Amino acid sequence: IFPEAMEENIHRKKVALVIDAMENSEGLEKILHELTEYKVRGTFFVNGEFIRRYPEKTKLIAESENDCGSLFYTSSDLVENNYIIDKEFITRGLARNEDEFFSATGKELSLIWHAPYYHDTELIKDSAKSAGYEYISAFNEFSDRITYERAKDKKEEYLSASEIISKISDELYDGMVISVTIGKADGTRKDYVYQKLDLLISAIIESGYEITDVQGLK
Repeated sequence: IFPEAMEENIHRKKVALVIDAMENSEGLEKILHELTEYKVRGTFFVNGEFIRRYPEKTKLIAESENDCGSLFYTSSDLVENNYIIDKEFITRGLARNEDEFFSATGKELSLIWHAPYYHDTELIKDSAKSAGYEYISAFNEFSDRITYERAKDKKEEYLSASEIISKISDELYDGMVISVTIGKADGTRKDYVYQKLDLLISAIIESGYEITDVQGLK
């Protein structure tokens, strides 16, 4: 029995939970409370706009026991907003976010990142890689950024927070990175996943997975 138990523990399936701090801090304290309550360590990706708007909230994140990566210095979509993207633009943007995070918290960001909204190109990822950054992709099939208005205009499927959590639970796999965004989207929604983070965490654990930060998947 003992060797079998050890083998099960060694090969236990893991998923990483990442929290994206973009432009809104609503719900941060609840998120930090839920992570502590369930003894879960996640990864916060912090955007420059968030740091500039909420330096004290940024410090609160940095002082928690969670890992912190970069979400670039601007919250604009790098793919859809007609930026002239080259290697210098990406490396300077990452460096600027490092400096602003350190100024607000006195701590360093981990050398992991993703582009705003996870919209990227090979040029964007390769440019950051040359600066020592590892790009992190997340599972984004179901989004609470889809509002009633967006669902109607773009004919996209609107899902409640509970429906999103249920669908994520059905799609779980070993090594999965699950993204949750702090705050509300522009538009109207009934609820958001961050408001029901305890349900998401419970669903993952009940499915037999261990929750870790991005570094823990390695």
